[in-house]
Amino acid sequence: MLNQLLNSAVLPPPIAARADALLDTFAHSDNHGPSNRHGGVPGNFHGILRDLAREHPVVVVVDDVEFSDAPSLHSLRYLTRRLQVGRLMVVFSQRPTTETHQLAFHNEILGRSYCEYVPLVPCPCTGFRS
Repeated sequence: MLNQLLNSAVLPPPIAARADALLDTFAHSDNHGPSNRHGGVPGNFHGILRDLAREHPVVVVVDDVEFSDAPSLHSLRYLTRRLQVGRLMVVFSQRPTTETHQLAFHNEILGRSYCEYVPLVPCPCTGFRS
């Protein structure tokens, strides 16, 4: 998931180099082990986004967060713990789930005073034209 986020953005060359180095570190880590074994990946991910936000507002959108791997969820949790002030917004979408690691992620995010849950319901078929 981090690969998708950082490779889908148009980044200034110095930050792009940092993102490439971060992704290389992430690719060579044990992606199946506990998330705390990824050393500086969450901090470097936050640093890249923080530095981007110094120049421009940054919005990170993660669709279907329930399909994210554990190390990426760890990095997203690290990021959201540091969002209290700044020009950085993170938006997650997810389907309802009962998987333990997803519930822990969901509960941690919503436990923050600056995070909000916005339930979405399907739009009614009436009143729309194709």
